[in-house]
Amino acid sequence: MDLVQIISNLAFQFGLPGLLVASALVNATVFIVVPVVELAVIALAAGKVYPPLLLGIAAGVGAGIGEMTGYLVGMHGQKWIKQFDPQENKLMRSVQQTLSQHTLKGTAAILVLASIPFPFDVVGLAAGVAKFPPLNFFIAATAGKTVRFTVLAYASLWGFTAIVSAFLQG
Repeated sequence: MDLVQIISNLAFQFGLPGLLVASALVNATVFIVVPVVELAVIALAAGKVYPPLLLGIAAGVGAGIGEMTGYLVGMHGQKWIKQFDPQENKLMRSVQQTLSQHTLKGTAAILVLASIPFPFDVVGLAAGVAKFPPLNFFIAATAGKTVRFTVLAYASLWGFTAIVSAFLQG
């Protein structure tokens, strides 16, 4: 059984707690995109297994926990980050500059970027490098991911395939 299958089984066999753990594991990876959590939220919402809001909260809290990995790597692994390609470094420096300018502006940026289809690992790394307050990062990332998964769950339940497709590509 491969890792993707194990993570999928967590969500389907253990319900909301399994979805939370699966979301934490998937979001703890840095630069490895595995849409397992999105697919689980879609399946559970479309199957009317759990209310979409509970799905969004479980997946969002797990994602917020998992995203702390990227933050910690950024905070402690600055030499490793310099090995990324120049385009990733340019994006990371841009995000880092925004985060270091103002905590409120940075918190709002994290919330927005966590809620849309976007390679969010860059944000976590940049926040760690910028020594952005970890509690602010966690709350904003969790809130944004909760919004993202709740929208995805409602869109799945109501059959809005364009929205679902947009969130799977992020």
